[in-house]
Amino acid sequence: MLLTLASGALFFPGLFALSNWALRRLRPGWTDDDCLTVGTRLVSSVQAVLATGAGLTVITSCSNVVSDRCCSCFSPLLKIRRCLRKTKTFVHKVRPESAIYGTSVRQIVN
Repeated sequence: MLLTLASGALFFPGLFALSNWALRRLRPGWTDDDCLTVGTRLVSSVQAVLATGAGLTVITSCSNVVSDRCCSCFSPLLKIRRCLRKTKTFVHKVRPESAIYGTSVRQIVN
């Protein structure tokens, strides 16, 4: 997760700087404001395309986007969960009948 954050923190400002540099060289008649505006819009467009791709990946990988935990996007989390399931220390199951009788809602699955 931190690698993704660091990559994004370097990629998008780098794309902005590169686009401004290229626009100043390719379009010497443009003002600085024009170059900054086009560079900003380019970075925003790239972010929108990547966000749309991520959304489509989640939608096509999950049967229920709200509650599905078996999504291919969350495979590192699933590995941790499977590891903890083997030790029987993390997995909880909600039992609706327990709410009626006033007992604890979360119970460890054997």
